[in-house]
Amino acid sequence: MYFRITFLQDLKKRELTIEAKDETEAKNEIFATFTGITIIKTEKQNFPPLNLLFANFLTPKNADLLPTLREISVMLNAGITFSSALDETLANLPKTHLKKVQTFLQKVKTNIEKGKNLSTSFAKAGASGEVLCFLRLGEESGNFAKSFERLVVVLEENERIKSRFKSAMRYPAMLFSAIFVAFFVIMEFVVPKFRDIFVSFGSNLPLPTRILLKTQEFFSEFGLFVALFLVAFLLFLSLLARKNEKVRLFFDTIFAQIWLFKKLVIYSNLSRFLLVLSELVSSGVVITQALLISRQSVQNLWLQKRLLHIENAIENGENLKVAFEKSGVFEPVFLALLGAGGRSGAMDFVFCKTAELYKTKFDFFVDNIAALVEPLMLLLLGLFVVVLGLGIFMPMWDLSSVIR
Repeated sequence: MYFRITFLQDLKKRELTIEAKDETEAKNEIFATFTGITIIKTEKQNFPPLNLLFANFLTPKNADLLPTLREISVMLNAGITFSSALDETLANLPKTHLKKVQTFLQKVKTNIEKGKNLSTSFAKAGASGEVLCFLRLGEESGNFAKSFERLVVVLEENERIKSRFKSAMRYPAMLFSAIFVAFFVIMEFVVPKFRDIFVSFGSNLPLPTRILLKTQEFFSEFGLFVALFLVAFLLFLSLLARKNEKVRLFFDTIFAQIWLFKKLVIYSNLSRFLLVLSELVSSGVVITQALLISRQSVQNLWLQKRLLHIENAIENGENLKVAFEKSGVFEPVFLALLGAGGRSGAMDFVFCKTAELYKTKFDFFVDNIAALVEPLMLLLLGLFVVVLGLGIFMPMWDLSSVIR
């Protein structure tokens, strides 16, 4: 939820929109940020303002933060305190470094100086759930050096996954682009010439030809407006999904159910979830708290809500195997391993090995994604060629009868 708060500071009226769970949290945030203020009114808003929508573009991605986090991890392992490591990093950032990374680190430093803990300071600066869950791990275990080291390993693995996925999708993307370019060239330069020929005979054109000509006419008149509208609409939905939980849940649910993306979403997120969970359990964090923190590393909101069933089942007295089974996203092999691990007490080992299992499944799926997508792309290309061929050549086959 979003709250627009109007307040007085130094006899000047100011307004600020804050994202918070409720009105009390929003007011506490205002009082923690500003001093000597008087709140005039608080208004609830269903949608975020434009400045908050576009704030995501000013927040660095994990890939941008990775080199800096790696440097901080090295300094923490060398025995340097986090505050000193942060000051050293800010002082030695190259001038060519991203401005938003410098702004991010400065916000973290400011929040720490205000007395906030590390995870809260990073959260207020806009850190992702993956970063925050490892910071909470450090706060739980008291070993920030090891937490940062594990964070860097996870972020590096995530970047490897993204790189491999992009590489696998490169060929289908090129094939789709070639089909799109061919469609544009034919509709813009080829079909109009045949259109003039067919219309000049005044014949009763076949259905494929009429479809082809109507399609060309539509794209000729409205193609640019349709393209601009789709780009603007998709951009708006993307921005809205980042700030509105219901919209994000809707799209995350769709992506988790689509044939091509289902395994990518589940395998990658469950591998990350179980990796973080194994690290927490091995560090001595209680299972309920470990599940809560690990769930925040999952990027898909639909999957997060499925994993929430595990915590609810454990709170109701169910054992781990039954609790994980109620989530409905884990395979029978994992549930069998979980039952064996529960009897032996080696839960961290089971979580770690199962994370590797899901990682292997993800790698296998990515390696074969081109082979899975290629038949679909070839089918679309074949349909396009058939419609085009019938639309152009059927009138030509009847050309002699039309002339007579």
